Amino acid sequence: MKTDPVLVVGTTADYIDLIERKFPGRALFLTAPEERARADGYPAPEAEVLSPLELSAAREALARRREETGVRPAGVACFDCESLLLAAGLAGCFSLPFVSPEAVLASRDKHLSKKLWREAGLPCPESRLVREAEEAVELIRANGRPAVLKPLTGSGSELIFTCREAEDCREGFALLREKLAGHPNRRMYERQGEVDPRTVFAAEELVEGEEWSCDFSLDPRRGAQIVRLTRKVPAREHSFGTVLAYRLAPELPAGLDQDSFLRQLEEAARALDIERAICMLDFIAAGGEAKMIELTPRPGGDCLVALSRHGGGFEILGYALDFAVGREQAPPPLGQWEPLAGLHLLAPRGGTIREIDAAGILADPRVRECVLTARSGDRVAMPPDDYASRRLGHAVFLPRTGDLENECRELAGKLRLKFEDEL
Repeated sequence: MKTDPVLVVGTTADYIDLIERKFPGRALFLTAPEERARADGYPAPEAEVLSPLELSAAREALARRREETGVRPAGVACFDCESLLLAAGLAGCFSLPFVSPEAVLASRDKHLSKKLWREAGLPCPESRLVREAEEAVELIRANGRPAVLKPLTGSGSELIFTCREAEDCREGFALLREKLAGHPNRRMYERQGEVDPRTVFAAEELVEGEEWSCDFSLDPRRGAQIVRLTRKVPAREHSFGTVLAYRLAPELPAGLDQDSFLRQLEEAARALDIERAICMLDFIAAGGEAKMIELTPRPGGDCLVALSRHGGGFEILGYALDFAVGREQAPPPLGQWEPLAGLHLLAPRGGTIREIDAAGILADPRVRECVLTARSGDRVAMPPDDYASRRLGHAVFLPRTGDLENECRELAGKLRLKFEDEL
């Protein structure tokens, strides 16, 4: 008997292709027409609804599909930060479980989330809203330590600046104002309430230490459960916050107790009004604490999907589809994950790609998977103009030395990459 699908809201064509291959018939995709126009392939017609990613238009498009087919979504899933608010609104329209719009707004606001955590007594950096550059300067002077200047509602490392001196704050603030004023991703930086994320930013104290990322699930019946734990390897020659690789970890950072950490995850989510969700948390391990940087009610994406598949035989996208309809599977315990690394293949410079070939990486016996997302003819621009096009693909591999950073660079060096202006 065919079951009603899970509505997957506003995701990208590569995710759609992956979900369709791995879990055929399980999802109904709500896709922006411009995203479909950019893609090479198509899902089955019955598996996709094309609509502007705006609540009233999406609701009407889904209602028409239901009238035509009788199919009603059985649950809601979302894998993209900028689509979370739409997913929450549609879940309300269909009376389906999902995080509330208020929880989405609290988690996506980098200042508000930290304000709520600090009120709950949870470890995180001090933060303040910045409407003028001098407010970031004041944070540096008050704490006597560097600060991080970032968009309120951004994602990844986009437009994040370290400020060690007053002039750093002024330069970073000016770049944020300039780049966000005309940023093409309107939904990522759309205004919510009185604060405009294109003109008001967050400044928070810089916390030194190892950066980690984990996925966890939260359910009222059993509390928090770790789904995936990784240590980040920074790309030091790139802009601040850029990740060179993720390494699957069999245990928490030194000094962290698992029971205490699980309680912290639960309290952190509930401080943001999240009662049941799969969440991703970025945190800094420092002084025996997990100082929380960002929590968002969706699973981690990018190479983490492939890393989980190869390192634990665990399909995070299928887990999310099951979770959306109340079916829960147990992820592998941390100690059973194979300590693989997911390497980001990053362009060293901008330009138009003439040739790109991963044969050298694929031939390496350490490598389990290598996928290129860039191709000949693509134009690469570098930060702060663009943070996405420098990402050329990823490789999942089993490190064989204790120097992971050096091993990542050695493997990345096997990518054949030529630009149009090179001989």
